[in-house]
Amino acid sequence: IFECSKDFNRNGFEFKAGHGYVMAEDIESQFRSIAGEFLGMSHPIETVYRKYNGEDLTGKRILTFRTGGVGDMLFLSPVFRYLKKKYPGCFIRVASGCKEPLENLPEIDELYDMPFDAKLMDDVDVQLYFQGIIESSNDKSKITHAVDMFYSYFNIDSTHLPPEDKKPHIVYTADEMKWLEKECKNYGLTEGDLVIGIQMETSAPLRNYPKENFKVIVDVLAKEENVKIFLIGSQQQAMLGNFFKGNYPNVINAVNYDVRKSIVMANRYNLMIAPDSFMIQVAGALDKPLVGLYGPFPSEVRMKYFKNAIALEPKVVCSPCYLHDYRACIKGFPSPCFSLVSIEDVLEAIDYLRNKYYGGHFNYMQQVLRIPDFIDVEK
Repeated sequence: IFECSKDFNRNGFEFKAGHGYVMAEDIESQFRSIAGEFLGMSHPIETVYRKYNGEDLTGKRILTFRTGGVGDMLFLSPVFRYLKKKYPGCFIRVASGCKEPLENLPEIDELYDMPFDAKLMDDVDVQLYFQGIIESSNDKSKITHAVDMFYSYFNIDSTHLPPEDKKPHIVYTADEMKWLEKECKNYGLTEGDLVIGIQMETSAPLRNYPKENFKVIVDVLAKEENVKIFLIGSQQQAMLGNFFKGNYPNVINAVNYDVRKSIVMANRYNLMIAPDSFMIQVAGALDKPLVGLYGPFPSEVRMKYFKNAIALEPKVVCSPCYLHDYRACIKGFPSPCFSLVSIEDVLEAIDYLRNKYYGGHFNYMQQVLRIPDFIDVEK
């Protein structure tokens, strides 16, 4: 918690003199390097932290907070739903640097960005800081689904809960649905279009599918009739999106959307392809047909409870390694395990999902399907 000595504005946050603010240490360090004159002393959050240990929340108030990331926040939504169902009168306050997936959830009474005013910790009975739960390298995190990890951290035994209670939960407003309808009209999308959403990259280089492979996949899919492709990413991926898009008029470089609008647009996608990232959780929440691409982490601890999903992961001695930092890969960079997930496997998986849920096949299957030479394809 740092004390603000002068009023100032940074990245849209209004900091008031005399108030304390809760933020991650690395963010505070950045603030001090550029706005040090506005910051006074800081002290560990433990001085005001009253950890929730699973006690009865009837009539109680709880504050939970985490700095990020987007997919991890989606993993938390089932826990909040469970708590509100078990303790209908409890008050749930949440703060996060990636709060967009949790917007509009009825089980959350108050939702804040981070950093947040430390006063928000004063009028609650207990708090729970849940950073580093699924990022840890302990043995439990290697074999336990992320949602079950969060349940466990809240001292909830989730072993008896059905898979439906472990799916992410997303709630959309009527205005968001109107925006989506208008956006689809702007792109000229019709009911007959098969729309494929592709997340280009993750926040960690070690979990990225090779760009050259993704480019081939986009090239193949873009040649299909009545197919529209949305390249999902942030402004930082604009150049990569232009590379994937090329000159195809039916490929949309959708990097101008913020996180929330990207989540809203997912309602229109018929099929989705993504490496281990937040759009996998969005697809799972919406029951969208999904091809998930994995390397350092096993798909079992991320996609176990999703319907309509196919996970592709390499079979290699060193994978899964459970590493986040690409510099730690013993094989160097880029990490080679993702390159073992072949283009053909991805294309066959997306074709299988298309046929299962919408009928028909892509034309490219005649070219990439690995059929023995002695079989007469024409017959």
